[in-house]
Amino acid sequence: MDNEQQGKQQDDWLLIGRVVGAHGLNGHIKVQPESDFPERFEVPGDRWLKKPGAQPIQIKLTSGRFLEGKNQYLVKLAGVDYRDQAEDLRSAQL
Repeated sequence: MDNEQQGKQQDDWLLIGRVVGAHGLNGHIKVQPESDFPERFEVPGDRWLKKPGAQPIQIKLTSGRFLEGKNQYLVKLAGVDYRDQAEDLRSAQL
């Protein structure tokens, strides 16, 4: 794939939120939404996660809820079970 095709594919991604930190000890993450559709953070299912400098990976959102007064979502991803794993996702994009 040439650079033009690769750039176009990267532009086709829709940013729905940014991971801003960990919450608690069980791997929950706080997400700053970039979308007006709450179901993107609350309805379980597959999402894509892109860490800075890495390729996007498919990951399963297992639960999520809105944090009143913070304009953030508290999200649980499959396979992220500890705080250090959640901290490692800081600055990642959904």
